[in-house]
Amino acid sequence: MRVFVLCVVALLVVGCGESGDTGAGGSRGSREDHYYVDSTRKILEKLSESLEQFKKDKGRYPTEQEGLKELRKMTPNAAKQWSKPYTNNTMFVDAWGLSLVYWTIGDTGFELRSGGPDARGDTEDDIVVRK
Repeated sequence: MRVFVLCVVALLVVGCGESGDTGAGGSRGSREDHYYVDSTRKILEKLSESLEQFKKDKGRYPTEQEGLKELRKMTPNAAKQWSKPYTNNTMFVDAWGLSLVYWTIGDTGFELRSGGPDARGDTEDDIVVRK
């Protein structure tokens, strides 16, 4: 019994020491970080597609005041029939569960941003889509 407990404790200590978990998705370059970064990029790409469709239909992007939640509203299509929302997302968060940042760039573009693995905005590991 004692040998088994010592082995388990040793595995836990060694496992934790190797992971270097920093709490916000693991250490830089970890397999977990790559998964979260890839997942967040996919989230941003899908939202970008939704924003582009919104602009195609309405001639503009949602304002910063309207925000991404505007993509959830049901809107009439060209035939004046109700269509589905631009996205099915109910929460606009990255793979780490942190809120995404959206702002418009003039009248012609937008930026979507995740704080990335360090969970802080405006740092080198941010994940950004700009149109």
